[in-house]
Amino acid sequence: MTAKQSPLAKGMNLFLRVFWEKYGMMKSIIILSSVMLSVSAHAYRYDFEYDGMYFLLLSLEKQECVLTGFNSVSRDTVVIPEIINYLGREIKVVDIFNSWEIEKVYDTIKYLSIPGSINLLGSNIFTDLPELRTLVIEGAGRELRFYGNCQYPKLEYLKLGRDVEPPIFKEHPMLRKVEICDSLEYLSEHYFEGCTNLESVNLGDHLKYVGADAFSYTNIDSLEVPPNVERIVGGAFSNTPLKYVHIQKSQDGLSEPFVMEQAFGQMLEKIVIERPITTIDYNVEVLSPLRSDQLKDIELINIGKIPKMLFNGCKGIKNIKISGEISEIGSCAFKQCEELESFQNIEGLEPLNFDNIAYIGSYAFNGCKKMNHLIMPENLTSIEWGVYSNCKFPEILVIPDAVKAIEEEAFRGCENVKLLKIGKNCKRIEKMAFYKDGIIPESNGIIPEIMCESVVPPGISDYTFSGATFMHAVLYVPEESLEAYSSAAGWKQFWNIKTLDQAGIDEVHVGNKYSIQVQGGELVIQGAENSSVRVFTPSGKIVYNVSCYKGDPIRLGSGIYIININGTSHKISL
Repeated sequence: MTAKQSPLAKGMNLFLRVFWEKYGMMKSIIILSSVMLSVSAHAYRYDFEYDGMYFLLLSLEKQECVLTGFNSVSRDTVVIPEIINYLGREIKVVDIFNSWEIEKVYDTIKYLSIPGSINLLGSNIFTDLPELRTLVIEGAGRELRFYGNCQYPKLEYLKLGRDVEPPIFKEHPMLRKVEICDSLEYLSEHYFEGCTNLESVNLGDHLKYVGADAFSYTNIDSLEVPPNVERIVGGAFSNTPLKYVHIQKSQDGLSEPFVMEQAFGQMLEKIVIERPITTIDYNVEVLSPLRSDQLKDIELINIGKIPKMLFNGCKGIKNIKISGEISEIGSCAFKQCEELESFQNIEGLEPLNFDNIAYIGSYAFNGCKKMNHLIMPENLTSIEWGVYSNCKFPEILVIPDAVKAIEEEAFRGCENVKLLKIGKNCKRIEKMAFYKDGIIPESNGIIPEIMCESVVPPGISDYTFSGATFMHAVLYVPEESLEAYSSAAGWKQFWNIKTLDQAGIDEVHVGNKYSIQVQGGELVIQGAENSSVRVFTPSGKIVYNVSCYKGDPIRLGSGIYIININGTSHKISL
């Protein structure tokens, strides 16, 4: 029959195993023998005293020592030094000897600082501190291991400079503030999960990675993400009241891109992004990494590209403020942003210049039903699948001359379009590209006028436009191409084809209030003196803007424009 060990024997065996692992057999025997002899004679042994603490020298050669006790039975602050300057020598503190001389102050400690030179706390050392309020774990690049179940029921502030194994801070009820410092780069999953009173975290200057659920079920409502943080894994701040996130830029502008995941929960209201970001290849069932119906306030500062899926499904967004040029908008970037109305400069309220955008991915603006103008850069060469499907369209829709291909469903559901102008270099228009669903007249199912400037008819199918459009629209084409369109596949389905010189607008009268006229290539507006007048291209680029119009002629190049007078829009062709 195996003898049953007493708790004291078990504790001694664990202590001896840890000591053996750390110092080796011979050295441990020498140290323990010395300590035991000293205990019998003097209760405990020490070689010198420093700041009310007793230390035993372990090695003259390495100049290392171990903490063995305190000179009092009550002590509210314990700051264990890493280096002790004693008799002109620098001695490193590398361990703590567990004895009643250490334990006698456990009930009174409120502030504890553990140096980076200690990598292991043996059996039950500093694991039960009922009055501890502040814990500082200094960093040295190596993890700190605890042997025992840590109990810090009153811990409020933690300064963490390195990883702790096993993670001991989960579900600490009174923890309110965490500061990451020193060399800690990786914060593993569930690290502070369930710390329901934790309301402030400083991620520090070295941290790169925050694991899943690391701060879930905490009380954090605001987060600054420093430039050193490269990734916060999905769910890291789930089930928190987090409302504001600021992803900071570095001073030199050389930060690594931030990987955006579903990390910030459902309560997010505002996000400011100041450096390039990337998103993960989700499958079709996963929505935006920033999915939050509460998200309304967005600032994008010099991020260069808006990655795919970034705001997909964020139904509450109304305005997006942008500073700097945008070169690319990824697939589904703003898909189903049903309340999105406009993009604005951070410095002012004028529409942005999107001319430098070379690519807009598929379904990027699908379902943006309230946008006040389409983002369609003039140098765009291809309009991808479903990009502008089910959007709010202007009455005049102009496809830039640079566009060579219009993919499937690109403008499907273009209910408001009264005039469609297709540029001269278009080669191919796929099925459903301009399809209007529904039945006339309830769904406004036709595009009344279509102008196609390409001399060679672009390739289309019988389903590029709705049947109602083929029957009721007027198609205007180059004079020399009238016969070609009349016999080309798809185009020949139009019942009414005319030449471009038969189309155009020379003068617009708006009730009894305004008269908009074209005179010698200039725009003259009568009756709008002292009014706000703005002139846009159909893609939303502003070309003229005054808050108090004086009646002067407005010189513009040839083309189609939208004129906004005191908030009311009108169309004109020069």
